[in-house]
Amino acid sequence: MIRARSISIRSAIVAASLALSCGVLDIARAQEEEKTYTLSFKVPDGGTLTYHSQTTENVVDHTVSEPGADGKQEPGSGKFETEQTLVHEYRPFDEETIAIRTTIKNFQLTIDDKKIDHLPEGSDLWRKLSIKGYRKQLNKKATDFDKVDFVLPFEPVKIGEEWLYTAPPTDDLPVYLTTTYKIREVKKMDGKLVAVIDGITHADAIAPIQDLRVKVSGDSRVIFAIEGGHVLQTNYQIEMLTRPQKNPALKYIKQVKTSMELVE
Repeated sequence: MIRARSISIRSAIVAASLALSCGVLDIARAQEEEKTYTLSFKVPDGGTLTYHSQTTENVVDHTVSEPGADGKQEPGSGKFETEQTLVHEYRPFDEETIAIRTTIKNFQLTIDDKKIDHLPEGSDLWRKLSIKGYRKQLNKKATDFDKVDFVLPFEPVKIGEEWLYTAPPTDDLPVYLTTTYKIREVKKMDGKLVAVIDGITHADAIAPIQDLRVKVSGDSRVIFAIEGGHVLQTNYQIEMLTRPQKNPALKYIKQVKTSMELVE
């Protein structure tokens, strides 16, 4: 009886300890889910960040002519790849803005699996980057935006929350492009507190001047150093289809994959 009672008491203590541990974990998890994070770009220590970048563009269907007498229509195709080192220089501009200049090094261009000798033109142009990621050239009007890679929320966000950004039309993409971002998780990576942010991008509209139907769909993932205020990794996949309104038999479909990773 004494032995049985001892086992019963020990079991009760173990069960109570487990229940207490689970309760503590549930509380910690709930606290983590309610915690908010302020995400902003910052001038890095030392003033520079270096990234390795790769981009692949596949033209999977480029139908530029009417069907022949036999009714067949041969689509064109092509593959365009770049690999490069990007050195970003940063300096303070004002409380809400930093200036950035990019130098390209080790540039490699491959077209349809053939390496091409090509060096991109250098530029001493400094661009203005708001601490939330909006970019424009210093000497341009507000409507002359550069391409926007990644935009941060103005308000602090919790894990699971979303924010929206709609990019204005550009020469390359003459329709509004909407991206919904979501903070997927916050974790430690290589000793740094990082936010894992996913994005879903889409557009489906008529470009009035070009009279083109433009459809875009894509997804992305960004690893952002919260305390350092800079990107550690990015991965983007986008597909774009353009089709003339007056001749929908003609079309252009391009798939783009790009990645960037901090190296120093």
